[in-house]
Amino acid sequence: MDSRTAHHGFLVWLVSALVLAGCGGSSDDGKTVKQLTIPAYASFPAVTVPITKGTPARCRLDAKGFTRDAVAFLAPSPATPPDVYFIGARTAYIDFEAHRCDIAYLRGPLSRRLTATQRQRLVGHFTFLGETGRELSPKALQK
Repeated sequence: MDSRTAHHGFLVWLVSALVLAGCGGSSDDGKTVKQLTIPAYASFPAVTVPITKGTPARCRLDAKGFTRDAVAFLAPSPATPPDVYFIGARTAYIDFEAHRCDIAYLRGPLSRRLTATQRQRLVGHFTFLGETGRELSPKALQK
């Protein structure tokens, strides 16, 4: 990975952490704030952020960002390594999770932009999706 790609990856991580950190942090009902830990990746340490309910517009935006980077990951431009799109998709997905968005927001855009074979490849590469990956697989979408 060259320094430009590493710098881009760090910026994606930093912006994600800052955006998610600004998503909330206090609870009006006195309960403990729920948190999501973003696992470490390469040289980037794990970060814990508060979880807040996203609006439908926010969830659509998170899903759009994830889908854009997922599509680009499967067909990267020669000038940009796939890792950049992997980090972007991972960041958008973490945002999606932190906003407690329903998986339905991801299903539509992915099925419109990717074939069943592409979705299967994506789920195989994006292990960070966990159970959500199985729910987004072509078999789950046919149910």
